[in-house]
Formats: sequence, C-alpha cells, structure tokens
Amino acid sequence: MSSPPAVAEPLARRRSRPLGRARRGGLALAARLDLGVLFGVFSFGVLYEAHFLFRGWFPWDEGALADSASRVLAGQLPHRDFAEIYTGGLSYVHGLAFLVFGEQLSSMRLVLFAVFAAWIPALYFIARRFAPPPVAGACVLACIAWSVPNYSASMPSWYNLFLATFAVASLFRYFEQRRARWLVVAGLMCGLSILVKSTGIYAVIGLFLALLFDEQVRAERDTGVERRSYSGFVVGCAALSVAVVVVLLHSRLGAAEVVNFLLPGSCIAGILIWNEARVPRAQSRARFYSVLGPVGSLGLGLALPLVLFVTPYVLSNSLGSLVDGLLVEPSARLRFAAMKPPTITTLPVTVLALLVFGSLGYAVSQTRLGKRVAAAGVLAISFLLIRMPDGSAITWRLVRDAALLLVPIGVALIATALRRSAFDSIGGIRTFALLAVFAFATLVQFPFSGPVYFCYVAPLIFLAALAVATQSPNGGHALLSPLAVGALFLSLAAVGVARLNPQFVGGRESIGQGASLGLERSGSLRVSAADGRLYRHVVRRIREAGASSYIYAGPDAPELYFLADRQNPTRAAFDFFVRGPTQDDDLLQALDRHDVSLVALNLRPTFSPPLDSRVRRALAARYPRHERIGRFELRWRGA
Repeated sequence: MSSPPAVAEPLARRRSRPLGRARRGGLALAARLDLGVLFGVFSFGVLYEAHFLFRGWFPWDEGALADSASRVLAGQLPHRDFAEIYTGGLSYVHGLAFLVFGEQLSSMRLVLFAVFAAWIPALYFIARRFAPPPVAGACVLACIAWSVPNYSASMPSWYNLFLATFAVASLFRYFEQRRARWLVVAGLMCGLSILVKSTGIYAVIGLFLALLFDEQVRAERDTGVERRSYSGFVVGCAALSVAVVVVLLHSRLGAAEVVNFLLPGSCIAGILIWNEARVPRAQSRARFYSVLGPVGSLGLGLALPLVLFVTPYVLSNSLGSLVDGLLVEPSARLRFAAMKPPTITTLPVTVLALLVFGSLGYAVSQTRLGKRVAAAGVLAISFLLIRMPDGSAITWRLVRDAALLLVPIGVALIATALRRSAFDSIGGIRTFALLAVFAFATLVQFPFSGPVYFCYVAPLIFLAALAVATQSPNGGHALLSPLAVGALFLSLAAVGVARLNPQFVGGRESIGQGASLGLERSGSLRVSAADGRLYRHVVRRIREAGASSYIYAGPDAPELYFLADRQNPTRAAFDFFVRGPTQDDDLLQALDRHDVSLVALNLRPTFSPPLDSRVRRALAARYPRHERIGRFELRWRGA
C-alpha cells in the first residue's frame, strides 16, 4: 500500500531539497502511525471474522453453491449443462477450493476469508484518501462490523463488494499517477466481478461515469469552438445509465424502489449533464480523444476475463445457452425470489434528525473544544443505542434512511463547490467516483431487499459518507471535524458488533454457541442444534435406504445433494428455474432416466411453490415407502 498524499508528496521532493531532522522525524512518525492503524484494523478484522467464519447458514445457499461447484468439477459447463444461478465464475473458484481443501462446505468459506483479508487494506487505502489515519481506521472498523462477519457464506455478492472496492482503489491510483495500467486493473476487477455475478456490471457503470466526470474537470479552457457532439455523447451516456435502472425496475417500480434505487443513479446522471453545460468550450475531437484512452484501458481490463470465460461456449456452439442463462432465466427470480425494500415512512424523521444534529455538529466543530464536545456527544449517543432494547433497530433504520440521502447530499456539495470555483479536483473526483459506484451498486438489493443484502453495500455507504463528510463546499472547513467523523464511525462499529451481529444468521446469538453439523462433507460448519440433528438424520436415512448415485431433493433443497454425496438428476438447484407443466413431466422422465431410487421432498420450500398434487401422486406410486423427518419427506422404492 502506498503512502497517503500527505506523506508521499514530501518524500517525492526529497531529491530536490534536503529535509531537516525534524521534518524527517515527522514523516517517519506519520508513516508509523499509518502502518500502526492499518495493522490494528487488519488484526481486528481478521480475528473478528475468523470467530464467525464457520457459524450459521441458510442451507439452500450453501447447497446451491456446492452443487454448482461439484458439477463444474465433474466437467459440466455452467448454463449449458445445468442451470447456473449466477454467472458461473464463482463455481470454478469453489471447485478449486474443493480440490485444495477437500469437498466440504467449509472449504468455500476459506476462499471468502482469504479475499476478505485482502479487502481490509483496500478499504483503508480508500478511506485514507479522505481522512487522517485514526478516522480512516474507524471507518474501516465500521465497514467490517456491518459486513461479512454477520453472514460468512461465500455468496457472490460479497465478492461483488470486494472487487468493486479493489476497482475503486485502482481508480484512485489512476487519478494520482495517471497511468493506464491502473485502469486496466480496475477493469479486470470489474470483469471478475461480472463473472461472479452479473450485478458486477453496476460497478462498471459507476466507474465509466466517474471517468466522464474526470474528463469534464480536466477539460481544456474556452476555445470558442462548439462541442455539441461530445456533449450529446455525455448526455446520452448519463441518460442511458438511468434507462438501464428503469428497465431493471419497471416491473416493480413503486415509491420505495424509486427512492432506494432510481434516485441515486439519477442524481449522478443529473450532475454529469448539469456540469457538461458548464464545461468551457473545447473541440469535440480533443475531448473524445481525452476520454477514449481511459475508457479503452478500463474496457481492456474488463474484456480479458470475459473473453476467457466465453471462449468455451463459443468453441462448443453453446453461446445461446449462456445468453439464456444470464438474461432469460434470471427473470424467474422476480416472481419467486423477491422482497420489497423497506418503506420510506421514517425518512422525514431521519431528515429532521440529520438537519438538527448535522447543524449542531457543524456549529460546535468550529472550535477545538467544540470538536471534542461533538465527538463526545456522538459516543454518548452510541452508548445509549447499545443499551436501549430497540437501539439496533433505530440505528439500522437511521443508517438505511441516511443512505438514501447520501448521493443527493454529496452531489449537491460537489455542485456547490463547482459553482463557487472551490472544487478540489482530485478530492472531488474521488468523492464523485465513490458516490457513482455506490449509487449503482446499491441495485444489488433488487429484487431481494433482505437485511443481509444491505450489508453487501454498507461498506460502500460508509466510504462514500466519509468522502462527503470531508468535502468542503466553499473551500474552507469540511462539513464535520475529523474527530466527530471518527467518533461517528466508531459508534457504528460498536453498534454493529454489540447489537446488529447477534441478529444475523451468522451472528453469535442466532445459533447460540454453534453446533457442528457433524457430517463428512460439512467440514467445520457450525449451525443450530436443530439443523444439525435434522440433517444428520436425513443423510443417514438416505444412505440406509440404499439410495442410488442420483436422488431428487426438492423443491429447493440442493444441500441434500452435497451433504449426502448424491447427484442431481435435474438441471436446477432451485425448482422455480425449471417449473411448469412440461417441466413436471421432464422431472418424472429424469427420475426414470437416471434410475433414481429415492426422493427427498421439501414440504416447506423457501422460494419455489410446493410440488402439485399430480406430481406428488406420481412420486407416491413410484416410491411407496416413505418417512417424514422434519420438513422433509423421504420416499423410496420397496424391497
């Protein structure tokens, strides 16, 4: 990790003029402080996540990930040979984890842990561009406490978050050095993110718009030449980014979706269009040339992993299967795996609270004593929230509502600085980039806006909030003092550890002390005692019944395939991907084709509807012997 600008720039001038002993000592002290804070937050993050790494599960998540990885190890191609839930790249990573660490559920989490550890320095690198080491460290602590330790399954959205962070860090290095290789790295991170899950495209949109804004800031001065063609290009790109969001949301576009998902991207597009009207006239050719190089470098890095991934489909004449899997089959999630975002009824209260406390904080932060009072007040409020029975719910709601206001406030501050000619080009561009990436990355919560999906973007919210809080709309003081900002992030970290974590499925209280799942293929995974008893019983009975190498487990019970070391006779881990009258017939034919001797029926599926009565009767006729075990009904052939 490089030294922050405050340290790096004086060091770069060392050859031009000698440094005094006091100056050298100050730089060394600053470097040691940086390393000390980074080491502290890194140690906390690694140890904290290690404690929760193998705790808790949603069985269908672990099962779907493991089933896809097992199919890849067997030589199957995602989307062509089976209905891959995501893009497919993560299945290869998990398959490699099975080869290295053994075919166990816990092996996938070891990969997550390794990338998580690499993510912490990237967070600190970004935060350090806006704040001194203690404040940056406090922001990173909040990012950690509100993210992976709450649910440590190796889900693709975590990797979208990690890779988006790496991409932003690479973009920041490009802004500092203006070397194209950093944009290639940023594009590479985005390409890998798309291979993990198609929602990685959201970060690409944010980075692209950030490069357009960067070009506006660097545009040449007035030449008296019209620039309509380039301006039309910028307006078209901004409008297209909003159109993409509208198309994505159109089937479920209500007030909550507009505020949560459409408003942030629209603000980013709006300031680009507004600022384009202010850019001094310049030749369109020169401006196109200025933006073509950065965008081309980003595109080169983006294309490299995508081309490698697509090549097997082209060679096997199955590109159509990939297109269907990425564009057609995901529409089923809108019908079966959807959850509306929280209502916006509490938003006015949050706005009022931000106005009151923000104004007071800004007012008292103008003096040294006031800064300390503001920081102490923030810490006192966090202590009260930790002690209150509803403290976690209040904090959660405040943070979610504040996230809705973050992009509009940040854009307004940037616009104000631009109008007053008080715009710090490098700091403002960084802030815009973070806001743009968050504005579109928040779409990962659509169509399923469950609580854990907010954790997938919370670190981006905190980084963007740090950038906005340190902005100065008039070239003077920042909105809040670093001391108050640091206290705020420490408070969020404390609430996250003390109150939010226990409420998640991977938290310390949701499963008590945690009980080992106790199966050969579960590894170190610890779940609730009830789940442990259920799955040990079911897997034992599957083996005692003499099940063949293929079984049917469903709807939505892919974990049984992996835990019982049996293969899936259908294309899908989740039945809603292939459900329908003809698909029900296909299921029965698949059972006969693979000589399936046992079926495990999930009587309470999470997403897909239960099997209809016609299929149930057909299965009862084929498999007359049966046993009910919890939510599962095992059926197998007679002796």
